[in-house]
Amino acid sequence: MDTTALKNFAQKARVDLIHQVGAQLKLVLASDSLARREQDKSVHALEEQIERKTKEVVIEEVAYTWFNRFCALRFMDVNRYNSVGVVSPSEGQT
Repeated sequence: MDTTALKNFAQKARVDLIHQVGAQLKLVLASDSLARREQDKSVHALEEQIERKTKEVVIEEVAYTWFNRFCALRFMDVNRYNSVGVVSPSEGQT
């Protein structure tokens, strides 16, 4: 079985998720962000985590977690564990 396409997809998805998580992190950490106003404790905990680790490590961990979640959701859709397709909707679903 040729898995080259799957490997290429996973590598590109990882890079894309890292960029998107980094962009979202930048928005959340801005001094006047909505997240800071509404979820100050969470943002403070995130800043502490960045201090303990580096920003790049935190971004990598979050991107890795989301990639695994999307893969699990896709697996559940394919095997019809969900009544409604979450990642890939069935014919006629939106």
